[in-house]
Amino acid sequence: MELISDAAKEIPGFEGLYAVTRNGVVYSLPRRGVKKLKIMKHVKNMKADYIRVKLSCNGEDDLYYVHRLVAETYIPNPECKPMVNHIDGDKTNNRIENLEWVTRLENQIHAFETGLYPNCKIHPLKKNEVYDLVKSGMPIKDVAERYGMTPGGVRSLVRRYRPEEQRMAA
Repeated sequence: MELISDAAKEIPGFEGLYAVTRNGVVYSLPRRGVKKLKIMKHVKNMKADYIRVKLSCNGEDDLYYVHRLVAETYIPNPECKPMVNHIDGDKTNNRIENLEWVTRLENQIHAFETGLYPNCKIHPLKKNEVYDLVKSGMPIKDVAERYGMTPGGVRSLVRRYRPEEQRMAA
């Protein structure tokens, strides 16, 4: 990979095929059938604004999030955290300085505290309290008032929420 060795690193699992820069530019490397270095085009994501690229390996094509490729290539993950967070909240800013490995809860807390999900009415760390109060028999109306939620919001949270013990067992 002499042509871009200072600017990019080969992507783990795609050695000899693809490389990515610290700024999130993905390259297809020269190889048999592909004579020159090529910048990979982005593939639209209808559900979210994350940038994706289509990579091929062993004859199979698949879509990959660029922020995840950058993190897997450049950012150590000694705690094996499963998610990559955009620190500034901009899903298109895939620079290494803007990415970090996080847990699902850390990601939810970041999104809540930075206002990325303005319809979210309760801090992720308070959801367990709401769940426990309802399960202990406190009327839903009272729980809703205490946390600034609607009764329907409390019912929805309790229906969808899984306490920590259940999540660990799953």
